Amino acid sequence: HFISDGHWGLGWILRTEQGSCVGAATRVVSGITTATEAEAHGLTEAIDWLAQFPLSTVIIEIDNQVVVNVERWPSFSF
Repeated sequence: HFISDGHWGLGWILRTEQGSCVGAATRVVSGITTATEAEAHGLTEAIDWLAQFPLSTVIIEIDNQVVVNVERWPSFSF
């Protein structure tokens, strides 16, 4: 979400397979100029945040098709 002073608010939620919330985080960042860039930055932040949890499988939902396509591109595979 773009804030009028040039900052973006990012957020994500970690849920179980049943949908129960087990964690959430937010960040405020600056220096980002587009919604797509903010979504990509948010995805990177969320993945970094997930590293602290002992998870074997993670499903990430994101609504920006450009970011989804980049993540699917072979040279960006994890």
